[in-house]
Amino acid sequence: CVDGVRALATEKIDSDTKEVIVSKDDWKKMHVYIASYNTFPTAAGLASSAAGYAALVAALVELFGAKESYPGEFTAIARQGSGSACRSLYGGFVAWRAGGEK
Repeated sequence: CVDGVRALATEKIDSDTKEVIVSKDDWKKMHVYIASYNTFPTAAGLASSAAGYAALVAALVELFGAKESYPGEFTAIARQGSGSACRSLYGGFVAWRAGGEK
């Protein structure tokens, strides 16, 4: 998951100076430490692992400034951890359809 999102990272630019703060190559060298806790009931059939994994992917996308190379790529990454995570990345009613890269 981390490597999948990291591969889609963009340069982080200082909004004032417009200088590159973190380059794409710099992201590859950085370590990510993830700590989380969940107050949602586990193993209750409420997709708690999917919600947690979707939150992880969303946080990594924000951190890395990641951009999808095709629509739905972030959901494909989230599905690697939990199939239902693809439904947790979007709000409202979400239909889960089989898909691919195109």
